Amino acid sequence: MGTWGYGPFDNDTAADWMADLEEAGRRERITMVREVLKATVAEEEFLDGALAAEAIAAATVVAALLPGGEELESGFDEDIFGEPDDNGPHVPEDLPGLAQAALDRALGGDSEWVKMWLDSGEIDNALAELDPIREILGS
Repeated sequence: MGTWGYGPFDNDTAADWMADLEEAGRRERITMVREVLKATVAEEEFLDGALAAEAIAAATVVAALLPGGEELESGFDEDIFGEPDDNGPHVPEDLPGLAQAALDRALGGDSEWVKMWLDSGEIDNALAELDPIREILGS
């Protein structure tokens, strides 16, 4: 996986997944986000780095649409899943909790994403970049 920074979209896998998400229709976007988050949570074995990178990107997209998330760089406007209403962007009810669970799984000890950052000696920087996302999803 080509990586050029610590951010959730600063790698080839996440960038490719985001490009696919951008090309998809609104209904497909919800499905794409939900599928990658569910697959990540369901993985009982060592979590593949590509799936972890996609899950981190998907969790960031969800967090960016939640209150306090407007400062996150998700690459999408608030109408990604449908037109905003008086309560703000439309985020399906199950996605924040699922995004939190997937992010926890991706950042857990049995993850290739974590192993790669540990091997590089940059795990603290990579995790610090994701702290705002974790905070938003946890609130």
